[in-house]
Amino acid sequence: MTNDIDGAVLHLAQLLDTERKLIRSGQLGMLADIVAQKEYLVAILSLAGAEKLAMLSNHLHENQQLLAAAIKGLRAARQRVEMIHRASHSLDSYDSQGRARSIGPACSSIERRA
Repeated sequence: MTNDIDGAVLHLAQLLDTERKLIRSGQLGMLADIVAQKEYLVAILSLAGAEKLAMLSNHLHENQQLLAAAIKGLRAARQRVEMIHRASHSLDSYDSQGRARSIGPACSSIERRA
């Protein structure tokens, strides 16, 4: 039983390293493939003592931070794209007296793209 648990700890550590590499390289879609393997290993490790699980704590914490940063980056990118999209329809500006005004697109049937 100890060998099974030690093997599961080692395999999970390797899996977490793979997960970290996927997150860092932006291959977030491939993380779904890892979930089933992690669930299986966690089931085995539920029989392990706290000492064995503590060895994985740093890996888990680092991956959690990386995922949080990736999610934050994705949200920021989405907000930037939405801001650019809104700016293509109208832009809020201020005149010399500091009054806000909205500037719409020029009346043209042709859209120019950079």
